[in-house]
Amino acid sequence: MKTKIFINAVCVLVSIMFVLVFTSEAPAPGTASISLVKSCTDASGPGEPILFSATLTNTGEDNIINITCADVPPTALTGVPTSLLYGQSATITGSYIPASNPSTDTITCNGTGQYTSRPVTASASATCRYAEDGRCTLTPGYWKTHSQDGPARYDTTWAAIGEDTIFYLSGQSYYVVLWMTPERGNAYYILAHQFIAAKLNIAKGASVPINVQTAITASTNLFNTYTPANIGALKGGDVLRAQFISIAGILDAYNNGLIGPGHCR
Repeated sequence: MKTKIFINAVCVLVSIMFVLVFTSEAPAPGTASISLVKSCTDASGPGEPILFSATLTNTGEDNIINITCADVPPTALTGVPTSLLYGQSATITGSYIPASNPSTDTITCNGTGQYTSRPVTASASATCRYAEDGRCTLTPGYWKTHSQDGPARYDTTWAAIGEDTIFYLSGQSYYVVLWMTPERGNAYYILAHQFIAAKLNIAKGASVPINVQTAITASTNLFNTYTPANIGALKGGDVLRAQFISIAGILDAYNNGLIGPGHCR
């Protein structure tokens, strides 16, 4: 009889321990909730993407499963988790081409509590803008990659000059000159890169300070007089070479936004 009572007591004790162990491994089924925080980065100009990032966090006491996220305007999302343990976070990223300026983007995520079976949802928005035409300048690096040859989205401002138009006495097109490496510090190409970018920025509508217009006029006179070979043959201390470099410095400051309307973000 005593043995039977002892066995029953052991069974009860084991059952209690099992329940305690099981309970310690599972979150309390009291609440299920998520939060979402979102931010974005301005686009450099019309037709360029706005980049965004969002942090999805399990803020409840239950694991969240069957997670889905959607974006408005619709775009592909990277990093969406299928589940989150309680206290866990995940970073979601994406990009889109804004149709208005400024532009607001909203992410909504849904899921279900693993133990509570409660549905959860969270939304977050972020507003960014793109630099308006005529209000900022862009560097030679931008114009090199946004021509009809890509690889980035074509900027129609190029049509005002034409990538294939011959660049003064160089015998090369504007596009080829822009991609030429200034071998041995050839000041012709150093100035030409900044000159072409400045001309395209002006064609795009950027305002032109007086000193920049003076530099544009001086550059035009130089390019109508000298070839790449003429300037490439000059020594480092040559006065004419120094003139090319000096004017290039003014246009470089303009294209980078140090003077004038400012650089596109």
